[in-house]
Amino acid sequence: MNPEAAAILEALRVLPSNATLKAIAEEAGLRLDETEDLLAALAVVGFVDTVSLGRWRAHALLRDKANRHALDSLVALLRGIPSDPTSRQPEPVAPPPAPLPVKLPPKPLQLAAAAHQLGVHPDTLDVWAKQGLVPFTWTAGGRRRFEVESILDALARKAA
Repeated sequence: MNPEAAAILEALRVLPSNATLKAIAEEAGLRLDETEDLLAALAVVGFVDTVSLGRWRAHALLRDKANRHALDSLVALLRGIPSDPTSRQPEPVAPPPAPLPVKLPPKPLQLAAAAHQLGVHPDTLDVWAKQGLVPFTWTAGGRRRFEVESILDALARKAA
């Protein structure tokens, strides 16, 4: 929460609607540069706007006497206190459970990478593929891709 921003909004509540930066800083008890930075940040989120160069005012909805509770609530929120003292603080919410791990299918590998994982020479895997001993798929570009787990399963079945 930002008590300095709350002090600026409170200062804008008591000052005229075209208050200068210096008047706002004095009323809020802040330095000029600090006040200017906070006013710029409050302007970005729409709580204040400029009247002219160096003159500021609270947003029209916050200045309206009928909406005085809006400014009070905003100041209370920035100060970190509930606007209604009788309201309860919400119960802390438990974080969501961690997502279950999802096993993705293995990505098909190029000949050399698959051979490296299998611990064989790429020429050996090439011969096995040409002899139909190991499964592979073709890419759209005419290249072969190998899934190491499928190859291990196929070799285990042939050995059994």
